[in-house]
Amino acid sequence: MKYDVIVIGAGAAGAVTAVRASEDPKRSVLLLEAGPYYPTTEQMPADLLNGNDNSYYAHDWHYEVETTVGGRIAPYPAGRVVGGSSTVNTAIALRGAPEDYDDWAARGNPEWSWEKVLPYFRRLESDQDYDDDFHGRNGPLPIRRYREDELTPVQAAFMKAMRALGYPEAKDNNDPNSTGLAPHPMNKKGRLRMSVAICYVEPARHRLNLTVRGDSHIRRILTDGNRATAVEVETGGQIQTVEGERIVLSCGAIGSPAVLLRSGLGPEAHLRELGIDVVKDIPGVGQNLDDHPMLGVVYKAKEGLLSYDDPVVQVTYRYTSTGGTERNDMQLMPVSQILTRSGALVYSIGSVIYRQKARGQLTLVSADPHERPHMENRFCLDQEDVRRLVEGVRMGLEVGEHPEFAHLSEGVMTPPVAVVPDDEALGEWCRRVASSGFHPSCTAKMAPASDPMGVVDEHLHVRGFENLFVADASVMPACPRANIHLTSVMIGERLGEWLREGVV
Repeated sequence: MKYDVIVIGAGAAGAVTAVRASEDPKRSVLLLEAGPYYPTTEQMPADLLNGNDNSYYAHDWHYEVETTVGGRIAPYPAGRVVGGSSTVNTAIALRGAPEDYDDWAARGNPEWSWEKVLPYFRRLESDQDYDDDFHGRNGPLPIRRYREDELTPVQAAFMKAMRALGYPEAKDNNDPNSTGLAPHPMNKKGRLRMSVAICYVEPARHRLNLTVRGDSHIRRILTDGNRATAVEVETGGQIQTVEGERIVLSCGAIGSPAVLLRSGLGPEAHLRELGIDVVKDIPGVGQNLDDHPMLGVVYKAKEGLLSYDDPVVQVTYRYTSTGGTERNDMQLMPVSQILTRSGALVYSIGSVIYRQKARGQLTLVSADPHERPHMENRFCLDQEDVRRLVEGVRMGLEVGEHPEFAHLSEGVMTPPVAVVPDDEALGEWCRRVASSGFHPSCTAKMAPASDPMGVVDEHLHVRGFENLFVADASVMPACPRANIHLTSVMIGERLGEWLREGVV
């Protein structure tokens, strides 16, 4: 059978693309996922349902990333299941700033301005707290914010200390003009993580024109001239070829460039080095890896304060760094509980760079579709990134040591006391320990034909192909000032509509 649309990868963007495209009953859609498929909420394992904590192991790709100078290797979690990372993440439902999307448009992608994307952000959500021109009430994803009487001791103390120190507040972090201290908007009901698997795929699973297949690992895309013709997929130990009129690659900012490279689409020299036949030289595939570098001031908690059951995050503070040229380029965020290697529970105040200067890259180690790609994040290679992290750490120490917060603690565990007084020493510590916010993006970036590092155009066609698309965080020209989940869903909403309406 030849499908009208094949979507490879059932994550935040891919699942949404498939569901929206299949709203046309005359259009046959196949949604493929390497991980398992649990058709109903009742069939899902507990780790996929518990939105109070991330699931890092049971449904994960087990990627690793070289995080900074010195070659330190760290885990790079990504969901391997229908629903993708939306089924394993923290369920934070933050949009980026309007400037993020206007920046995308200014880079030669006018279809992605704030004015153009806002209707899709409204369409995807059912906001339980707000009903106005900036919020939706009838979409699949329920979004709400914790009330103050629902906050854990760590989250409540953070709010009280920030207020006492005079930091500004905001009611809603998804208001386009928001800056300051506010509860996180979250796609949760109680502790239930409302993933795209639950909110999009499950209600659509009975459509006769939508086929969902789990345990289907994509090896490569087959092409003929300027057209993609089929996907080569491994399932049950067998290799099969499935034909499609339109093929959408939606495997995330790690998986999508890896599949493109294995398919002969990428930097020519790298492909030849691996012995992969070059179909098209696209230098930008795997380049421009963006993320949100972060690190934390970690505190030892008083006995009995923390619980494994506590929501990991509930509130945040978005702000502009001293001398920063972009609004809300930083975030300060309390983390209610972290399990250490020794088995102890600690809490932290995390400092996050929303708009880093440095960029990393993704390359293949071999042509083997089962071998993980190699990622380098190159955090803190830019001195401006280091300066902002130092400032964020000092803010975290100021807040954590305020009387409204300090009564929870038995002392600071990191950073080491010896480095705190000296900016240079603290900056060197930041370089060594900065880690990922787990928001990989921009590895197949959207750009006009004039940009040699572009991979897709503004309608998400892969350069040089009329029926091959990429739809996920990899196409972002720059990482938004927010967790990437909601923006990825928005991308799926857009391409799904374009496919359904015959725009592409």
